[in-house]
Parts: sequence; C-alpha cells; structure tokens
Amino acid sequence: MDFIGKESLTKMKDEPLRNRLVFMVMKGHDNNNIPWGGEPILRNGEIVGFVSSASYSFILDQPVCLGYINRVEKAVDQEYIQNATLELDVAGKLYPVTTALHSFKEQSTHSFLNGLTHG
Repeated sequence: MDFIGKESLTKMKDEPLRNRLVFMVMKGHDNNNIPWGGEPILRNGEIVGFVSSASYSFILDQPVCLGYINRVEKAVDQEYIQNATLELDVAGKLYPVTTALHSFKEQSTHSFLNGLTHG
C-alpha cells in the first residue's frame, strides 16, 4: 500500500533509534527541588536530553520522570544507558537517576522495577 511518506518511513525502519524515551527514578531528592519537566539529562557530565514530564511516585517514594535521550552517531540502546552515569540537573543541582528504556507494553510493577538499570 502506497502513502505519502512511505519511502521515508521505510528508510527510518532500518536506522538505529537515536532518540529514545527513557523512564527515570531519582535516587535521591530534595523536597525543594522536584523536577517538573524541561530539566537537562546528563550522561557522564554532558547534556544528552531533557525531561519531558515528571511526577512523584508514592510506590517508589521518589520523583519519576520521562525524558528523551538523543545520540547523533549511534543508537540509544541498553548498553549506552548502562555504561554511563546519568543525572538530572534540577535547579542547578545534579541528582543521579536509575533508568529503564521505556517500552510500550504492559507489565507488572514488580517486573518493571526489576528491569530498572543503574546509570
């Protein structure tokens, strides 16, 4: 079936994902510095993305965030996330985060939490 944009979409299908949505849990937080969205995500001290949304998880008792991580030269994959120190810059203060690549499938809270990686 032909449609407008099919050629571009077909090319993208074979390309590595260079822009990924990532789930983050702050390892610690200051009640005066809770993320709201727009905060920089740092990988080994360099900005690689921004928080798109944030909230407080009463189950985890920590702030949780969704954000996009970008990488120009290669794919944003599990290895890229695991082999780095990831932090959020919230109001000028850096907070380490635990991360998981966001997937669009339902899973139990237990299996999701077990899938979190330490970044």
